[in-house]
Amino acid sequence: MKNPVTTVFALAAFLLAGAFVQAQPEIKLVTVSVGRAYDSYWKTKENQQKLADAQSKAQEQVNQLQKELEGLVAELKKKEEESKNTALSESARKRAEEEAREMFQNIRAKEQEAQQFVQNTQRSLQMRQQNHRDLMLEEINNVILDIAKEKGATLVLDTSGPTAIGISAILYADEAYDITDEVIAELNKDAPEPEAASE
Repeated sequence: MKNPVTTVFALAAFLLAGAFVQAQPEIKLVTVSVGRAYDSYWKTKENQQKLADAQSKAQEQVNQLQKELEGLVAELKKKEEESKNTALSESARKRAEEEAREMFQNIRAKEQEAQQFVQNTQRSLQMRQQNHRDLMLEEINNVILDIAKEKGATLVLDTSGPTAIGISAILYADEAYDITDEVIAELNKDAPEPEAASE
């Protein structure tokens, strides 16, 4: 015969476990592709165009610096030839050699200036992109949370892409749970007309 105390404890544990399971809220989930929402957001497209314009202007400046450098290098070659030209007097050759040395220093300074400009511009554009991305993701997350709450969701899963080890975090999700199109519609409801956006 079983011990009555053990039976009472087993019954109590069973009842408590049942009560705990019943106390858990029902899980209602929705899925969203944050990546697609980000790419489809009008502010993202507008910022990408602004960044492309800034990159184009920076490239024009780099090209201008490159032309200046090429001109200086051509002048340097002439001065080096003059410094080796035996038809010139010794003093003219020395003067040309000294001018070539100064030009070489100027070229080095211009090269460093160009490299610094490229590095600063790249860093600035990357920071602008990162700051914009952070702001947009915050806006997108707020819209996602609002829509998820409207639908009574208790869990939101991002279907955007692979995890750190390269596999998808969500292997399958019924499209009925997907709110991405609703999120995109909400994000783009205030989008300016195409003509106004390009001004």
